[in-house]
Amino acid sequence: MIGKLFDETGDRLTPSHTQKAGKHLRYYVSARLLKPRHAGPRDGWRLPASELERLLVELLNDTLSDPSFGPRSLGAGDADALQTARSRLLDRVAAVRANEACAFDLIERVDLARGTIRMRLSAGAYAAITGCREQEIVADALVIHAPFTDRKRGVETKLYLGAPLPEHDHTLIRNIVTARRWLDDLTTGMSFAAIAAREGTSKRRVKDLVDLAMLSPRLLDRIAAGERPDGLATDALIKQGFPARWSEQERQFLRS
Repeated sequence: MIGKLFDETGDRLTPSHTQKAGKHLRYYVSARLLKPRHAGPRDGWRLPASELERLLVELLNDTLSDPSFGPRSLGAGDADALQTARSRLLDRVAAVRANEACAFDLIERVDLARGTIRMRLSAGAYAAITGCREQEIVADALVIHAPFTDRKRGVETKLYLGAPLPEHDHTLIRNIVTARRWLDDLTTGMSFAAIAAREGTSKRRVKDLVDLAMLSPRLLDRIAAGERPDGLATDALIKQGFPARWSEQERQFLRS
């Protein structure tokens, strides 16, 4: 996919890599992020290459497998030609499933924006696959738009077509329940030390965790629904802290 990926500013996504814990990790990075820090804005994409490539393959296979795609892309072709094209498209889907690299010669360009992916297929490659003439292809049909979601899971980024299924952070939920119980204990006169002794933990841990009882109702609703915003995790909340005011919490974590 080198040279075919662009972000919403038109900046090319450039391959990058790093070594971590003995593993070779590949990324696609907005080119401006690879320039010296004084050279311009620092916002941009840094996506795991394997995740992005998997997403593009999934979108391509979904498109080629759609029974309506052949007729839409080839216009008013005769029935035999459409049937042949349909058969060849399904053969390509099978080939891509066996070897994802087979997908990338068919993809001409991909543009990413927040929540949206735009993929344009190569007319020449598509004509070769279907056995039709390039001038018979409906160009607009080769431009595919789809919603997608990027979600942090720890240090990793996962990509999904459409909206992902809810993912409940059971550790955070359990810690919030504990924090609310400990806050009730504190309001009845128990000390941090007494709670720590009863729970078999440290006083520092009690002080750190009890703050989670102060999260706003809107944030609690999102967490309970499995729609935890980025940054809302136990360790991050303890290490970085968060505002006491609910309105400020929501401005920080609920950006949309």
